[in-house]
Formats: sequence, C-alpha cells, structure tokens
Amino acid sequence: MKSTSHLTAWKDHLTTGDVVRFSFPVDDPDNPYAFNVEQAQIAIGNGGLTGMGLYQGTQTRSNLVPEQQTDFIFTVAGEELGFRGAGTLLLLYALLLYRIWTTAQEANDQFDQLLCIGVLAMFMFQIFQSVGMTMGMMPVTGIPLPLVSYGGSSMVTSMVGLGLVHGVASGCRVIAAGTACGEGQHGRHRERGAAEGRSTSHQFDAGVTARTSMTNVRASPGWIGTPGGESP
Repeated sequence: MKSTSHLTAWKDHLTTGDVVRFSFPVDDPDNPYAFNVEQAQIAIGNGGLTGMGLYQGTQTRSNLVPEQQTDFIFTVAGEELGFRGAGTLLLLYALLLYRIWTTAQEANDQFDQLLCIGVLAMFMFQIFQSVGMTMGMMPVTGIPLPLVSYGGSSMVTSMVGLGLVHGVASGCRVIAAGTACGEGQHGRHRERGAAEGRSTSHQFDAGVTARTSMTNVRASPGWIGTPGGESP
C-alpha cells in the first residue's frame, strides 16, 4: 500500500508532458514525442551496415530529426557511418569506461575510488540514455552524448570528470614509482652497509692477527726486551 501511495504522489508531481514522455511514445502516433523517435529510428535504419557516407544522410541533410546536433547526435553516426561506425563509437566508449574502472580499482584510497566510480556512473548513464533514446528503448530526455554532442556545458563537465580520473591515475603511478624507488634506495643502503660491515670485519680480523703475532714473538725465547719490559 505504501508503494502505491508513493507512486501516486510521484505521478501527481509530474506534468502531463513528463508522463507522456516516459510512456514510450512510439506506439501512439498522436503523441507529440513520437515524431522525434520515429525520425531517429528511420535515420539509423537508413544507415544499414556501412552507412550512406559522410555528409550523405538523407534524414540528416533534410533536418528531419529534431535536435540532431545535441540529443539525437547518435542518429548521425548511425545513418552516415552505419552499424560499423556506430558500433566503433560504442566500442570506444566501452574502452573509456573500462579504463575508468581499472583506475578506480588501482586507486590509493577510498575517496579516489568513489570519485572514479562517480565519473563512471555519470558516463554510463548518459551514454545508455542518449543511445537508447534514439532507438526508442528509453524515454526522450535532454541527455547529450558525452564528448560528441554539441554544447559547452556538457563538454566542460565531461572533460572535468576525465581530468579528475586522470589525476587519480597519475597519483597511483607516482606513489607506485616512489615505492619502487624507495625499495631500491633501501636495497642500496643495505648493500652498502653490508659491504662496510665486511670491510670493518676484515680490518678487525687483521688487527687481531697482528696482535696475536706480536704476542707470540714476545713470548719466544729469543726476544730481547727493554729493562722495563717494553719492546724497543
């Protein structure tokens, strides 16, 4: 009962346009948001496997897809570059997300790790929402495609996030190099100390041998000492 009441209260706060947008408008031709998704699907379908060629897309050149420079930018890649180009773009995104994930695993402390995970979640959500929106899998929202869509605020946010992750990765490399360098210095100090110890031991042994030899000489019958018992 509580979940039903919470859902009713949540729907009451939404406007009519929000409810329509989140109800996947492709099935309703009278829905004002159906035109955007329909044209986006047509553009991606026109691309096929290899695409229609750069700057040769009919939907793109005719401006039939609304907001194609920002929210629906993935339709340009799908139509002009085809499945091959769009798939390559998604593979590059996958590589970027993998590198952020590995940086989070190699982080020096929990704060750096949570920072990388937050940037990773931001990119994953934006990519999934923006691509899924053009294919009719997700509701139409104003989520740009990171590093591709037109827009200064989106680009600045993406670059700041990547800069933070790069800072974490650089810190990991510096600390790792410092540890290795420190181990090398300690090793050299240990070797130097051992060499000095061996040299001191050899000198001590030589001194003991010399004193022992002198004592034996004094104790020999042919030794002639001074009247005071001292050696000349």
